[in-house]
Amino acid sequence: MSPDIVVIGAGPAGMAAAIKAAEFGLSVLVLDEQPAPGGQRFRAIEMAERRATGSGGALDKDEAHGALIARRFQESGVTYLAQASVWDVAADPFEVSYLHQGSSVSVRPEAIVVATGALERPVPIPGWTLPGVMTAGAAQLMLKESGRIPKGRVALLGCGPLLLLAAKQLLDAGADIVALLQTTTFVDFLRATPNLPSAFLAPKVLLEGLKLLGRTIGINAAASLQGARILGEDCVTGIEHTIGRRTTALECDVVLMHFGVIPNTQITRLVRADHMWNGRQLCWQAMTDAWQETSIPNLMVVGDGGGIFGADAAELSGRLSVLKIASQRGAIPEAIRDRLAHDLRTKHSRLARARAFVGRWCADMKSNAFRSLM
Repeated sequence: MSPDIVVIGAGPAGMAAAIKAAEFGLSVLVLDEQPAPGGQRFRAIEMAERRATGSGGALDKDEAHGALIARRFQESGVTYLAQASVWDVAADPFEVSYLHQGSSVSVRPEAIVVATGALERPVPIPGWTLPGVMTAGAAQLMLKESGRIPKGRVALLGCGPLLLLAAKQLLDAGADIVALLQTTTFVDFLRATPNLPSAFLAPKVLLEGLKLLGRTIGINAAASLQGARILGEDCVTGIEHTIGRRTTALECDVVLMHFGVIPNTQITRLVRADHMWNGRQLCWQAMTDAWQETSIPNLMVVGDGGGIFGADAAELSGRLSVLKIASQRGAIPEAIRDRLAHDLRTKHSRLARARAFVGRWCADMKSNAFRSLM
């Protein structure tokens, strides 16, 4: 089997890339470790839609959009292998090796689209290895896939939008959240304000943030943390945090930590693609050009794997990444390629500028978190 394109990952970016490539008549193989498409953002979205429909309810606007993408992806005609683990990628020539249903298979595509998303950033603090400590993303995964929530009293610790999103989702599911402890400071906000005008270019980003803040009103909250440690010997019994000269301890059974996400660069580092240091995100990421192409021709990186811009921007980058490949394969003329690319880049640039406010704020929060908690 030698497909035109292998897409690694079936999140928003990977699904969007596969759908667009199929529209151009290209043969596409999509490999994903999860049992169903959606990625972390829309994990188990098809199951969530069935549950909502079965109970006479409906998904919210964002989740409904995710369900629509997953449905279009399943109907696109691409070859989709769920629970396929990619264990090696080689370049010159391309070869992708993966494990599926107990067998190891290798394919040689003409191009590869890496859509492996982002990873939660770990920050070690005293007590972080105790049973009862999880990442906020792990709690989200458990909630989306099985409908389960952490038992007992839950404290959330860290910074960034995903921490607030996890708090909202867990509250909606009935979790007992006793504290929301953030490293955010007023100075962080002030440093980000020069980017605030750009955020109004995509008001959806700001509105979502305001909704999250509104949903978490009423939780025992603290900000400007300068130190924290998790208490307990055999399991979590509480958390202690310091603000200024005051140290406070509270009882809890579970601590969910989150200090932002960083691009997953495992594949691009494996094939020795060029990388750059992102001083604002405080992480390494693959260098890509205007077509999402890396330093290795026809190796594209899309979605949060190429920079943290969110699910909407991830879809745009996924569609953009296959335009150059489709043109090279003779599927579309260059004039159509360039017109489509211009529209996608304009929308992506608007979202990127809007995310600059959130990115600057979160980057400053991360810096403060590392200085104070590690």
